[in-house]
Amino acid sequence: MKNHSAIAFILLALFGCSTVAFADKCPLAGETAHISTFDDLNHMFVCIATTDTEGTTFLLDQDLDLSGHPYQFQSRLYSTFKGTFDGQNHQISNFTDGSPFFYTIGGNHPVVKNLILTHAAIGSIALLSDAATVVDMLNSGTIENVHVINSTVTQGNDTPSNTAGFAAQLLGGTIDHCSFNGEVKILKDQGVDLGGLVGGQFAGTITNSSFDGKISLIGNGNSNIGGLVGSVVMGGLVTHSFSTGEIDLIGKNNRSIGGLIGSLFTSVDSSYSSMKITAESNSSSKYIGGLISDSNYGIITNCYANGSIISDNSTTEFVAGLVSSIHAGQLINTYSATTMNPGNYGLVAMGDADCENSYWDINTNKSEISSVCVDGKRTTDEMKNPDLSKTYQGWDFAKIWSKTPNSYPTLTATPLHLN
Repeated sequence: MKNHSAIAFILLALFGCSTVAFADKCPLAGETAHISTFDDLNHMFVCIATTDTEGTTFLLDQDLDLSGHPYQFQSRLYSTFKGTFDGQNHQISNFTDGSPFFYTIGGNHPVVKNLILTHAAIGSIALLSDAATVVDMLNSGTIENVHVINSTVTQGNDTPSNTAGFAAQLLGGTIDHCSFNGEVKILKDQGVDLGGLVGGQFAGTITNSSFDGKISLIGNGNSNIGGLVGSVVMGGLVTHSFSTGEIDLIGKNNRSIGGLIGSLFTSVDSSYSSMKITAESNSSSKYIGGLISDSNYGIITNCYANGSIISDNSTTEFVAGLVSSIHAGQLINTYSATTMNPGNYGLVAMGDADCENSYWDINTNKSEISSVCVDGKRTTDEMKNPDLSKTYQGWDFAKIWSKTPNSYPTLTATPLHLN
């Protein structure tokens, strides 16, 4: 018994100090705090706002239902989380607030992982014009295996803003194996970057991630709207990701609407969109693209669009099955099987770009014209049952693409859905 007591004392001395009695104090670097109640979670945000969380770890030990706690955690506004938050695959349900779960994530390799948010309802507030569920700004670090399900984000602020289902702004770091399922509503005017998953991506990487739901664009004069990301500028990368669901355009004078990305200034690879884009009667837009609205110096590789664009009763200047407007970029191994109204453009509506092995289905697109890749028009049968010496020439069907008889190609490493 004495030996057993000695061993227990040694283990406590070695490891016991790493776990904090969370009600008593905030964890220091190297310490772990456990969260099992609403009060614990609220205290975590107090710690984030009042202490340096770099090197700390917070573990969610059980599911939490936040019903009855509206407008929670106001202390977290304008604070930066620098540690590790591990949800351990638990759920937090009924998170209803005027701001995201985290305001900013940054510092030296912060991590947020293994969390499910269900039935969240987020709306913009006067103190914070951006709107999203998980984070306003990801500056560095990683968000991985975080999923938002059956949730709603509503942008109702008059201040120009970034709005998205998951993260309003990606300024650095990585979003990996993450998803948003639900609705993003844009009620007001002059929004800047609006996306199903991310609003504005100014750096960093989005990989293996998705949006599945509805974007309702009711406001007027909004800039960049994408099923996955509103805008991707220099330094950002989107890869192995997708969007599915619908974009409903009701407002006027909106600029760029894309099934996957609104405005692209960098690279997207191995990604696709199956979004249904509907421009309602009396709505108006500049560009609508099945995959991307407008691309400037963008490199689009191994991508496709197979959703639909219904725009016959709206005022839209340029509609295309893949990219509406492109300037000085590249299209490599891409295709469009987007269903559209007659009188639009099969692959690209306007611009110039280097084009390699890219195609569109003239039967679904109801168009035989494109401003680039002019030799890429094919019938449905030629797309689904191709002569590979003439269609999909140079495509990698061993590692990147897969193909079964009487079907369009799909991406091997990009899932058709995220579980």
